[in-house]
Amino acid sequence: MASNWSNPYLRFGPFAFAATILVAMIANAIAFSADSRSNPLTRMVSNNLDLYSPKSKRKLARCNPLSAAGVDAPVTSSKGAVGLYKKFADHAVEQLLGTEWLQIDDKVPTDLSEKQAPARGSKIESTVRITTKALIPSTKFDDGKPLVRYARITLLETVPVSCEVDDAVSVEGIQVLNFVVLPNADTTLPVLGIDLVSLPGKHLLLLDAQPMAVPNPHESHWEEWYSMHVANNTDNPEKDGDEPLKYAWGGDFPDPVKTYVSKYALWTRLQNIAVSSISDDNASDESVAATPATDAIQRDIFDAFQAHLGAYLELLARYAEDMKAVEGENHQSAYLDYRRNNDPAKPMLNALYGPEWTQTLLDNVLFPRE
Repeated sequence: MASNWSNPYLRFGPFAFAATILVAMIANAIAFSADSRSNPLTRMVSNNLDLYSPKSKRKLARCNPLSAAGVDAPVTSSKGAVGLYKKFADHAVEQLLGTEWLQIDDKVPTDLSEKQAPARGSKIESTVRITTKALIPSTKFDDGKPLVRYARITLLETVPVSCEVDDAVSVEGIQVLNFVVLPNADTTLPVLGIDLVSLPGKHLLLLDAQPMAVPNPHESHWEEWYSMHVANNTDNPEKDGDEPLKYAWGGDFPDPVKTYVSKYALWTRLQNIAVSSISDDNASDESVAATPATDAIQRDIFDAFQAHLGAYLELLARYAEDMKAVEGENHQSAYLDYRRNNDPAKPMLNALYGPEWTQTLLDNVLFPRE
């Protein structure tokens, strides 16, 4: 499964345009500085996000620099520290299990469901961990066709080894959520494809119900969600001349991949705005101030994420008892082949965890053939 870095049609997921951006972001991440205040990317002023005043910026919990304290500790991440997208993943699992269509796949080997490696270049002792939860049809579908044949949530998080506060949210280094829901392969139902990628100073965000049939028979289902969470902010750049967007459109897609892009995708690139580490009362404070971009992700993007998943599950529920109504040809197989063979995150995973493990994960867990 060779990775072709020169191919402009690759991306983290099915979007080709995003690949060019992500490859540059990955190159930066391999040698990132975990202190975002020293990273030049965080000093770039956002063209599409100016949502919060300094008083609204959430402070992150202080974490212990073990190396400075002379502690020779193994790189095992603190249970109290979580990544930027952890609450997204928790919500997704809770909602999927709540449908009773799916159950946790307990056959995924432990060494594939979680792995970690030391974070390089970090001033605070940190680890980069990858965790995956896979869900398969519940036993009630043993005698029939399941509505959803597979779902998978993967987190790639940089978290401190030791932190003073439980449940502290780390926004440093590599933070990725990759979430896929595959409906029955004999239907025209869309694949839920969510890629949220945060690296020092930049955030590449995609929420979409990716069409598996042309024309897309389910497109109108997302109009209300799009109107509420993506459109209707006239202060920001526009996707189309007559359609104002809340977040700047992330860029147009090449013709070969437009098949996988719905009309109502949230697709944007956010950039951090540098902030002072001095607290609001002008007293010196060692804590790191969260940037407006990460605040927006934790608040507005999370709201959009919850609503998008809810709308998707609502669409599936409409046909839970009558899948014949949505039977039809689709390109789900080609979609999965594309993702399995052209994922530009592969070089980063190779560097962190090794090529053999990465290949096994891609083939058997992230984009399984069966």
